[in-house]
Amino acid sequence: LEFTRRYTNDPEGYVWVAEWYYHAGATYGEPMTRVLENGRRAVALDSTLWTAYHHPIEVAARLGDSATAHALLTRYLRLVEPGDRVARAQELAFRLRFIPPDSARRLVQSFGDESDRVLTRLLAEVLRFDPSVHGLAIAEEVARLQIRVARSPEVARGARAVLAELQ
Repeated sequence: LEFTRRYTNDPEGYVWVAEWYYHAGATYGEPMTRVLENGRRAVALDSTLWTAYHHPIEVAARLGDSATAHALLTRYLRLVEPGDRVARAQELAFRLRFIPPDSARRLVQSFGDESDRVLTRLLAEVLRFDPSVHGLAIAEEVARLQIRVARSPEVARGARAVLAELQ
């Protein structure tokens, strides 16, 4: 916390503070909105710092702020580079696991006609680049989420087929 007071223009400092609030803040009675505040500050200083998006996306969705979660997720997805796809897709899928189903549905549906594509892309990235047990577990979670929130019956059927293959 002292770091961000001293170095107000260092985005990584705000990421670390957001991390602290995410993992330890509740223990000290701090509201989860502090994660969002510090995450937003980090993104404002450096929108290419992909680590600044993880917890704020999850927290915004948990708090029912699907507009903020959608905006952050949209920016986050633009950062995905071919070499980093698996790690970033896994990380995002992992974060989405902890969002209550209604919040996850609202977040994904906030992409409108693109919502099915967003989840299909995440699932494809994980399956293509990480055949490990961990990657397959993440792929199962993305497929389950996709089944819950798919707009198109074909996409839901495809996710069910993937899930059946993974089990």
